[in-house]
Amino acid sequence: MSSKEEYNHIGWRIIKTKNDKYALEYERDVLGEEGALISISEEVFHAAKEPNCDLTDLFRKYNLDNCKVLIRIGKPVNLANPKARKNTHNKFYGRGYIVEKTDKGFFLNYQLDRHGGGMREFEINERIYLFARNSNLSTSDILKKFDLYKYDIPENDIK
Repeated sequence: MSSKEEYNHIGWRIIKTKNDKYALEYERDVLGEEGALISISEEVFHAAKEPNCDLTDLFRKYNLDNCKVLIRIGKPVNLANPKARKNTHNKFYGRGYIVEKTDKGFFLNYQLDRHGGGMREFEINERIYLFARNSNLSTSDILKKFDLYKYDIPENDIK
């Protein structure tokens, strides 16, 4: 079996896996609004190894727009219902989380990254709720700052 090879360019890279598969990955805003990881041929891989290779020329010469897309990177969110994400005095959409004040208390809700997704929710106090509403921290930053990882357990998954 061959070893893995990788060649990095500014904003994009090519990869040869251990089982002789080839891929090209380009970042968001390099060729358009979103980036991608695409499957490429060995011929394209060898052409892209050149240090002065231009990605736009590579796409044009080898018609890479028709390659199999393995992963989309940085795809913009298209909200079908913009009202569904509007902050209110009781509900706030943060960076990867939602904090909500209900008649039952204050809650932190976030989407899980595991395969199949899902949501997790648990009760928080008013101080955490107010802080989360007024900060620009991510979900993991909030969990770390307030030592909330003890609540990041499957028992708090929303069914």
